Amino acid sequence: MENSSLLYNLVIYSLAAILMALFVLIEIRYKFNPAVTGLIFFIAVTLLLSLVDSALRKRSRSEALKSFKDFTFSYFEFYLIFIFAAVSSYLPHNFFTDLSAMFVLLFVIVNLFPLMLDASSGGKDPPQYLRRIFEDMKAKMDIKGNVRLRIFESSLMKTALLGGLIRPTVFINEDLLSMLSEDELRSVIAHELAHYKGGDLIRYMGYTLLIYAVLTPLFKFIVSSAGLSPQSGSVTVLLLFIILFLGTLSAFLILIRRKEVRADLIAATYTNPEDLINALIKLYKASEGAPSFLPTHPSLEKRIEFIKRANRDVGG
Repeated sequence: MENSSLLYNLVIYSLAAILMALFVLIEIRYKFNPAVTGLIFFIAVTLLLSLVDSALRKRSRSEALKSFKDFTFSYFEFYLIFIFAAVSSYLPHNFFTDLSAMFVLLFVIVNLFPLMLDASSGGKDPPQYLRRIFEDMKAKMDIKGNVRLRIFESSLMKTALLGGLIRPTVFINEDLLSMLSEDELRSVIAHELAHYKGGDLIRYMGYTLLIYAVLTPLFKFIVSSAGLSPQSGSVTVLLLFIILFLGTLSAFLILIRRKEVRADLIAATYTNPEDLINALIKLYKASEGAPSFLPTHPSLEKRIEFIKRANRDVGG
């Protein structure tokens, strides 16, 4: 099982990386309208990856269609980035307009996310018992905001997640209702509400803007110091950008993982830590073989270690 999961991820990641590099090079070389290039990239990636996913997992036609919908949702944000590039190409190029355009893009992505997930995955209201658990946890955690709970279907995202600033929503995959006990669901809900209570979505936007604000002038400074032009599209410039991007992305992921650990620790104070640990074990097992293009969460072992250590400190 572990070897097949590794092979699956290797194939999916490699295809995604190759397609992304191909379309970036095409964009740099021929300077097409990014919105058009992005649309082609979006369709090609979702179609090809859903076909490969169905072949590797030996899925039926109906399951293959579901995979296509899942991949479409997963990659729509990439298309918004291409649209951002298209729009920003018509704006006066300076640091503040670029940063403002990036903020608008992030705001649209964060708030469009719950609407898209609802529409693409047959979102529906939770059963009555889960609604009671949700409202109980909101009361215990002293959350006054109008955050709501929705159930979604997905063969790729066997998880719970938070989305939206204007209409914040906690989403839970329908499969989790049969997979987890009520106490385990309570701990998962507490984890997502901890993200909401901590304003983590706004913080993620802030981290992204900060990285963009640092990466852009740093890239231009290094390239200019080397006597190169950022618009040249040379291999050297591309490699410099990739190195800087990977470095800043690593810093971003470290910050994200710390927020995940913090949400775990908060959830463990409002629920039984053992229920949270059991829920995490089941969630990680259910997600085996599903593509995860950015490691935004710490390893299962690390999360369990942090929860147990915090529980010992409180108890001892």
